[in-house]
Amino acid sequence: MTERGKTIILLFIAALFIIIVNLSYFRFAVTTPRGERYTGMGLEAVSDKLVYYAMIQQGYSGKLFMHNPHTSEPQADSLFSPQWFVIGQAAKLFSVPIEISYHAARVILTILFLWLVWLITTKIFTGACEQLLAYAAVLFSSGLGWLYYVAHPAIGDTGINWLVRLQMVPADLYVTELAPITAFMQSPL
Repeated sequence: MTERGKTIILLFIAALFIIIVNLSYFRFAVTTPRGERYTGMGLEAVSDKLVYYAMIQQGYSGKLFMHNPHTSEPQADSLFSPQWFVIGQAAKLFSVPIEISYHAARVILTILFLWLVWLITTKIFTGACEQLLAYAAVLFSSGLGWLYYVAHPAIGDTGINWLVRLQMVPADLYVTELAPITAFMQSPL
C-alpha cells in the first residue's frame, strides 16, 4: 500500500468516526421545529449533560471551583473543574452559547483523540494494513452486548421495571464511556 493510499484510508476512517459521533446532533438541530430552540442534547446521558451545562455556566461566570446545582443538598463550591472553566471561558470569549462551546470542545477533543490513537497504533504496528485495521477496530469497537440483546429481546420490554431491566442489560449498551463512539457522542472529556 502506498503512503498516499494509507493517508486516504486513514482520513476516511477518521472522517467517518467524526460524522457518526455528530450525526444525531446534526439531525436534531436541523429538525427542530421553527420557533423552538435545540438545546444540544443527544440521546445518551441527558442528565449528565445538564450537570455539564451547569458547570460550564459556572465556568462562564469565572468559577474554577464549582458545585452541582442539581441536588437538594446545600453545596459549597468545592469541585475543582478546570475543564468546565475553560469551556465556559471559551463561550464567554467567543460570545457563543454554552451548548456551542460544549460541542466545539467535544469535536476538538475527538480530533485530538483520533490523532493520539493513530500515533499509538503506528508505534505498535509496522504494516500499513495492520495499522489501519487496528485504528478502525479501536474506534468502532464496543462490547458484544448487542448480540446478547438480539438473543434476548425481552430485555427491551418497556413493561419491565427499569431497575430490573437495567440488571439484565449488558453494560456496554448503557454505559457510554465503554466505547469510543458513544463516549465521544456523550462528552468532551
